[in-house]
Amino acid sequence: KKGKKQKAQTVALTEFLASNGGVPTIPIKSTSWADDVEDEY
Repeated sequence: KKGKKQKAQTVALTEFLASNGGVPTIPIKSTSWADDVEDEY
């Protein structure tokens, strides 16, 4: 159950940031979205 909660939080965080427009379009489906963010910045 903890794993599922963590995943839900991660997706929510990504969607939240995307909603604010602070973060560029990030593939939520991507397993390592952190790599994409580092590459973009």
